[in-house]
Amino acid sequence: MEIMHDEKSRRFVTDHEEPAYLAYEETEDGKLDLTHTLVPAELEGKGVGSALVQRALAHARKKGVKILPSCQFVQTWLERHPDHSDLVG
Repeated sequence: MEIMHDEKSRRFVTDHEEPAYLAYEETEDGKLDLTHTLVPAELEGKGVGSALVQRALAHARKKGVKILPSCQFVQTWLERHPDHSDLVG
């Protein structure tokens, strides 16, 4: 499965027939506010949500920006992976 960055829609999106996505907004101070994760029922429990979060975090690292984990899924994921807490700002 490939995850693409759709800058126009401000989403990280899977290439699946029924796409999953992680939506974000850019704040005035340049942070990525990760606002909403949607994974279709047929893809749940297969690591798709985690892959979306990891792709978003990799993007933030590459850009040198912090994130705001407004999405509950992202918050929970970060609690389970504290090694990425340096990106929260």
